Amino acid sequence: MDKLNPSQERVVRHFGSPIMVIAGAGSGKTKTLAHKVEYLLKELSLSPDRILALTFTNKAGKEIAERIEKVSGIRLKWVGTFHSVALILLREYASFIDLPKNFSILNEEEKNKFIKELFRRKGIDAKRIEDFKAYISKRREDLKPPSDPLLEGLFEEYIYLLRESALLDFSDLMWELLRLCKVKDLRDRFDYILVD
Repeated sequence: MDKLNPSQERVVRHFGSPIMVIAGAGSGKTKTLAHKVEYLLKELSLSPDRILALTFTNKAGKEIAERIEKVSGIRLKWVGTFHSVALILLREYASFIDLPKNFSILNEEEKNKFIKELFRRKGIDAKRIEDFKAYISKRREDLKPPSDPLLEGLFEEYIYLLRESALLDFSDLMWELLRLCKVKDLRDRFDYILVD
């Protein structure tokens, strides 16, 4: 744990209760997190499979995985974005929420085609597609309640058709993980969760 300032070392050695670190860009948060993992592995003998490190972007996920490996010599299995970790957990526990394990994720182009076909079959003006995509996002990612009867009916059919085809769209990942957490307690899956 060389080259840590006193505040960073205090964060690294903190254990037993949650801690939040608020600091500006370039202040060493990621470095501190990597050394925190090293401390958990080497000083507290936690299993690498019981540590989860989450990030918001793929680039940050790659960076934190590399930094953890550099300082600890261990490549963690559970490092990634919220969405990538959700995907792994959903595949593992799919049966708990009646998802087929072999579900696929629609990319943006496939999602657009899927929605256009739904609108065409329903005879709805394609000008409403962007409204509908925003509605999907509000319902799935922002957890907003139904607000538009027409769009809600389309939304329900959209979700039904996706599931019938063993498909999820990107916005489904966090929603389905939330559903999973309501029926399967995942708290005992990890001993330590870090977010960068």
